Amino acid sequence: MSTTSTINPDGDSYVNEFSPTGNYGSSINLFAGAGVIFTTVRMHSFFKFDVSAYDPTEIVSSNFTLTWNLESGKDPLDMTLARLTLPFVESEVTWNRASAALSAIP
Repeated sequence: MSTTSTINPDGDSYVNEFSPTGNYGSSINLFAGAGVIFTTVRMHSFFKFDVSAYDPTEIVSSNFTLTWNLESGKDPLDMTLARLTLPFVESEVTWNRASAALSAIP
């Protein structure tokens, strides 16, 4: 029998390459794509999900839904969802540390 569960993030943050050592784990906002002020600055958002209560061998599929406000006048973004290769600590994530964990993402 199939069971559906909803898991909300228990941590999130964003990083931007303009401030490679800045941490935004306490921010109520998340950003992705090009910057609002500096349109060539890349930004990435991160979400932490605790899935320790689930047996990974029993997970058949998953779905990630993100609702966001698109900045006026901007085109929609193609986004990539990827697993981090390093532990996520909301208060410690920076562009430099994230780049090491996500080296395959442009």
